[in-house]
Amino acid sequence: MDTEKYYAFISYSRKDLDVAMAICQRLESFRYPSRVEARYRPGNSRYVRDIFLDRTSLGFTQGNFHEEIRQALARSRYLIVICSRHSAVPNEEGLHNVNDEISYFLSQHGNDYGLVVPVLLDQVKTPPDLPPGIDLEAMRGRNIPICFRESREMGIDGAVAGILCYLFHMKDDEQKSLFRRLNSQRVRRFRIIAGVCMAAVVLLSVITIALFVFKAQADRSRKKADDNAREAALQSERATASAKEAERQAELAICNAEKAEKERKLAAQSLDFMVDTFKMSDPLNAGQYDLRMIDILKARIPDIARLEPWELRADVGCQVGSLLHNVGLFHEATNLLFAALELNQRRRPDSPETAYALYCASWCFFKDMSDAVSASSFARKALDIYENAPQRDPLKIALVCNALGVFYMDRDADLPKARMYLNRAFAIRQAELGDDHVEVAVVCCNLGHLYAKERSFDLAEKAYSKALQIYLRNGKESHVGVAKAWRGLGLVYFNSSQYGKAVDSFKKALEIQIRTAGLDSRHVMNLHRELGFTYRRLGEYSKARNSLKKALAVARKVAKKDGSAATRNLEKEHEEYVRAVEYLLQKPSKR
Repeated sequence: MDTEKYYAFISYSRKDLDVAMAICQRLESFRYPSRVEARYRPGNSRYVRDIFLDRTSLGFTQGNFHEEIRQALARSRYLIVICSRHSAVPNEEGLHNVNDEISYFLSQHGNDYGLVVPVLLDQVKTPPDLPPGIDLEAMRGRNIPICFRESREMGIDGAVAGILCYLFHMKDDEQKSLFRRLNSQRVRRFRIIAGVCMAAVVLLSVITIALFVFKAQADRSRKKADDNAREAALQSERATASAKEAERQAELAICNAEKAEKERKLAAQSLDFMVDTFKMSDPLNAGQYDLRMIDILKARIPDIARLEPWELRADVGCQVGSLLHNVGLFHEATNLLFAALELNQRRRPDSPETAYALYCASWCFFKDMSDAVSASSFARKALDIYENAPQRDPLKIALVCNALGVFYMDRDADLPKARMYLNRAFAIRQAELGDDHVEVAVVCCNLGHLYAKERSFDLAEKAYSKALQIYLRNGKESHVGVAKAWRGLGLVYFNSSQYGKAVDSFKKALEIQIRTAGLDSRHVMNLHRELGFTYRRLGEYSKARNSLKKALAVARKVAKKDGSAATRNLEKEHEEYVRAVEYLLQKPSKR
């Protein structure tokens, strides 16, 4: 065998690339415990490196493909094989690359099956799907890792823990400690990244202030240039003797105007960049609330009212108001959005900026005032402006169509309109962004809500499942959109009497909502209540009472914070739910 270069070689079918890349990433980022014996450690690194994965480790051409693969196999200590129904048979071209890699590896390592680590992908049957080169007899007695993609305990982390347990010659009962260590190391990396991001946010907020000042200075320069031009024209009319000087002044004024326009465009582009950065605090984009970013935005609200010129004040008010509305600060958001809308309608009524302000205001009517009629009216005005613009923006049209679908869904008589607008939004986003974009998943969720309202539960389940697949393929496991999809599936299962599936779906949604929005949000209250109702249908009254009590505790906190009659009524409703379940628990004993 050649000199060792790689700690392990991952052999897989191209159809299992996602699993292979996930296992490789987790292995190379794992800092193994010091108790691992030196002879089993990977070279001089404290991490499990290097791992050979041909998608990322080779820069090859068709001509030298096989030779570089053979060299990598010969210089790898272990061979990790992703065993699935794809790798067990030849590919569409008749080539069985996985089996060839197993055979060549064994030929270079003295046919030592102890160096081959199979990983069973989504397999519970006996015998499992294996490449012919895997000899189960030679591996009898091993605890072979299994990777169920939909399972937390036996998913990627579980499979990696099993691989590490074997590579480090640790006891089987130490596999759980390796699993916990994988999770804890990931959490530490997340915290470090979060700290760096917050530092960047603070820095960017300072830069934003500077950019606001810079844009205002650019506008003042433009105004000064316009004054110079008027002065030059006036002098040209009054003093023919100084015509040459007037002409020079006019040319100078033109140069200043061009410079001011360039500065204004640069400032506008910089503002757009900063707005995109602030949108990272929006849960619809980032997947969770960034409370410190929200505090920064709230602190800047008084400064927005003093911004000059008015275009800057309107644009910033609209963008910041939209972000605050998405995180639930409805009062502050409504004031900013309607002030921006009034400015835009008065100064530039048919502009894209006015259309966007109308769109944002429509959500205020829908969410804050429960006025779907006004919401749909404002959204239709926005859509008319976008559709009649000289340069149509398909994604802006899709944005408003999605909102109109949600608004019309509020009334049973308008469900056909809701379906029309949601299908249009879906078609545009799919054509512009592709099948796997997160914005496509948003429309899928809304279509699921529509189908569920029409009691087409099979279609609703498919729509929610498609949304989940898109979110997960984009690495958005903890996104609030994932929680909405799981909750939608739970309601579908509940209404179709599949109560066990409903419980599982509600629990998954609840876990994500608590992680992203905290323990005391209305979404968490709703999910506790829905879990309670489901347990009641299953006859598990004790669990139903526990869930409804949790919902009641959140409702009390919401009522105390809000103080409105609606939230007090909400608290009384949950008290009634708890009493009803307690009656069912006591009923058998009274008999």
